[in-house]
Amino acid sequence: MRKRNFQRFVLSGFLFLSFYTYSDTGAVPVSPATQASIEQEQEQEQEQRQRLQDVENSKQSVQQLSELPTLPAPQASAQAQQCFPVRNITFTGNTLFPQEQLLALSHFKPGCQGLAEINEYLRLITNEYVAAGYVTSWAYLVPQDCRSGNGETCQG
Repeated sequence: MRKRNFQRFVLSGFLFLSFYTYSDTGAVPVSPATQASIEQEQEQEQEQRQRLQDVENSKQSVQQLSELPTLPAPQASAQAQQCFPVRNITFTGNTLFPQEQLLALSHFKPGCQGLAEINEYLRLITNEYVAAGYVTSWAYLVPQDCRSGNGETCQG
């Protein structure tokens, strides 16, 4: 009888220790598919954290940008004294701004226009494109007969 009690005591001790050890680790048997799913979720969360960090870094980089440069005012030259009669200006290739807005922006007035005035129109329009974020776009004159009184500029 005493031997039997001792065996029960030892057996219950082993059961207790194994249960205590099992519950202490907190380990629950997980199937390989469940483990793979958990790991995939953890990877996705890490990728999301990384993307958020990248977006935050991009925002800081944009805030640190300096203002975009604009074209300087043209220098007067001897050729600037030459005058061309211009009654109207036509803008071609413009998809961003309507013709009326470009005319208002250039402050165009019909009459005799020198190279300095024409270059000023082109500079103002180019600066508007740059200010809108189109830093590689500019306004330029296409080859034309200036005696017609019509000026044509192209944006590209």
